[in-house]
Amino acid sequence: MMKTISKISIIFLIIVGMFSCELPDNVDPKSPRQVPTEALFTNAQRYLGDYIGTMNYNIQVNHFLVRYWTEVTYLTEVRYDFADRSIPDTWWDVMYRNVLTDFEEAKKQVNNTTFANEAKKKNQLAMIDISQVYAWHVLVETFGNIPYSEALDPDNSTPKYDDAETIYRDLLSRLTTDINRLTSGEPSFGDNDLIFNGDPDKWRKFAASLKFRMAMRLADYDKTYSVEQANAALSTGVFEEGEGAIFQFTSTPPHVHSIYQWFEIDGRTDVVPTKPFVDSLASLNDPRMKYLVDTSFGPPQPYAIQVNKYAEVAHFQKQFFEPNFENVFTDYAEMEFLKAEAAARGGYNVSGTAEAHYENAIEASIRYWAHNYEKFTGETISESDLQTKVNDYLAQDAVQYDANNWKKSIGIQKWIALYNRPTESWASWRVLEHPQFDFTEDMGTLYQQVPVRYPYPFSESRLNTSNYNSAVEAMGGEDSPTVNLFWDVE
Repeated sequence: MMKTISKISIIFLIIVGMFSCELPDNVDPKSPRQVPTEALFTNAQRYLGDYIGTMNYNIQVNHFLVRYWTEVTYLTEVRYDFADRSIPDTWWDVMYRNVLTDFEEAKKQVNNTTFANEAKKKNQLAMIDISQVYAWHVLVETFGNIPYSEALDPDNSTPKYDDAETIYRDLLSRLTTDINRLTSGEPSFGDNDLIFNGDPDKWRKFAASLKFRMAMRLADYDKTYSVEQANAALSTGVFEEGEGAIFQFTSTPPHVHSIYQWFEIDGRTDVVPTKPFVDSLASLNDPRMKYLVDTSFGPPQPYAIQVNKYAEVAHFQKQFFEPNFENVFTDYAEMEFLKAEAAARGGYNVSGTAEAHYENAIEASIRYWAHNYEKFTGETISESDLQTKVNDYLAQDAVQYDANNWKKSIGIQKWIALYNRPTESWASWRVLEHPQFDFTEDMGTLYQQVPVRYPYPFSESRLNTSNYNSAVEAMGGEDSPTVNLFWDVE
């Protein structure tokens, strides 16, 4: 923890130093000519690590789309009103401006710098690009066609929209290049890398794991290409037991987890776990119930229906209120669910059965949440008790893998496992189509289905009108949350 705090402090001092040093008379001390590459990389990582799982529904509402959470006081966002707070505009802006632009500037500076060690330069470029690919794939999976080839040109305020499938294939190609560019045992960003401390081997696994995820997203759309890309990722090596790309927050504001920021600093009490999620855990006698939800305050709040006040409904478990909680980019449990899916579909180079990978994934998820609960509460969970919980859970008829309805088996369990990972959960749900969510009249949602994309930013229709209109036309003529993305084949 202290090591991470030191990283942030060092970056801050570097930037402050740029303003306080004695400069020539013709240099404006309030306008530094260049931010250090390491600072740009760190800052973009910090934003990306926060945004993918943020509680702030002014930025993104993916927790609501997959019914992990609901609102207590105002129900605008859970009812799929994207316009009231201009949510697509904010999500678009922060991803392009705070994440992709900083990574792009860092990349330019690395390319324009002469390195005594060429391997270090290549490692840095690969790590920046893998990070960008992650951000790009999130944007494509949120909106569909987006500005890509012209997007990061500061002199072009009206970039064209590129075809989503074309972007997606290019991103997979970039990951292949990045995997080959990384050199083990050579330096990179060191402590300025907040995820892996500059370890090229871990970045290679991250790239391969992301490639595997993206390849499996295409399984219903283009299986031949999906198999090719997935097998290449598996050959490189994806995350194994105990591994993952995890963003750890600090205990020092403003670099704290968004739930802590929302409740403890901002004093908000308007978001809670939702009844569909809690009821699913309860119906399966899921041991993760204890680690995820605190039902001592009352029953869970129904989705999009105002029933009780915050003090009278189920809350998040105490670990979620810790400032140094974490957000996960991808991990071993996700890889095992993807392997289970690949084995169920057939044709992929996956050893072992779909059932075995499915059970491995569930056990990994239970262990992950148990260990986090233990870490933040101080309550000891013995290995024997934990293993018993895992075995008993997997033995239940309702949990056992159903080869005849594998999308349902994997879909429900992956949905539970990806709790607090709403961005990936929403994308995965669109592939597996489980769990299936009910809609009732009293919910008041604007659509009688879960949105499958965000509408484009409302500012784009005004400020980039021609390109916006072309993008809408290319996606079927309607800028609606009900328009499926290219890989979302029903």
